[in-house]
This record gives sequence, C-alpha cells and structure tokens, in this order.
Amino acid sequence: MVLIKKYASGCTHTDLGGRLMASGIGMLVIAGFSTGSCNRATAVDAIHMSFRAKVIQDAVAPERSARGVTRANIALTSQLSEEKEAAIGRARSR
Repeated sequence: MVLIKKYASGCTHTDLGGRLMASGIGMLVIAGFSTGSCNRATAVDAIHMSFRAKVIQDAVAPERSARGVTRANIALTSQLSEEKEAAIGRARSR
C-alpha cells in the first residue's frame, strides 16, 4: 500500500484508516525515518482509531542526537497500545 501524506501522522487527512478497516486489518506495524515525530504520530493516531500499533525499534532511523528520545517514544507508544487493548478487552467482557 502506498500512502502519500502531508503531515507527520500517516492517519491525518489520509484514507489510511478506511483502507485498513476495509481490508480487515487491525494492527499497524510501523517502520521508517523520523521516529520522534512521524512514526510516533502515526502510531498514536492509529491507536486512537482503535487499531493496534507497533513501532519496530530495529526498523526505524532516528536522528543521531535523538536516540534516547526514540527509545522513550517507542516505549510510550507500546504502553499506550497495550493500555488501550486492555481497556477494549475489559469493555468486551462486560
């Protein structure tokens, strides 16, 4: 799938969410450059759209000066995804 975007998030003003839903896809695996902005923004937006999102640490390329920030962003995104998934699971079991 090729996605042309103008903003940091691949979900902002694009049809990514609709394409994924139409294809029955529930998880977004994210790799690429600009981990601190683009990858994180896409992951957070995907989670808010009820997708599971995973940024693959070995498949991202942060700016040299931001390596510590990158690890923190990946950890935060993973935590947010896990918390949202747990909340959805609790809501479904009611």
